[in-house]
Amino acid sequence: MTMLGILVSMITYTAQQARQRFGEILDLVKYKGETIQVTRAGRVAILITAPTDQTSSIPTSDGFAGSWTDEFATKATSRAKKYRKSFSLSR
Repeated sequence: MTMLGILVSMITYTAQQARQRFGEILDLVKYKGETIQVTRAGRVAILITAPTDQTSSIPTSDGFAGSWTDEFATKATSRAKKYRKSFSLSR
């Protein structure tokens, strides 16, 4: 299918409809391979498509899709803790 064919047959939801029908959208994308367009204020906000392969899309330390390694998970947790501690309550 050409790019034009994909754009013509694309299903469109408003942001509010997408929130209300999130499960339906997931099913359409995952099981039927549909591409969903979500609009906000009349403009395209996001396109939701199924991944081209069945590997996980969680980033690894090298920046490519795959599963999390223990090393990456440890670094992510450490950095998240430092980030949270950098905020202090002001009085």
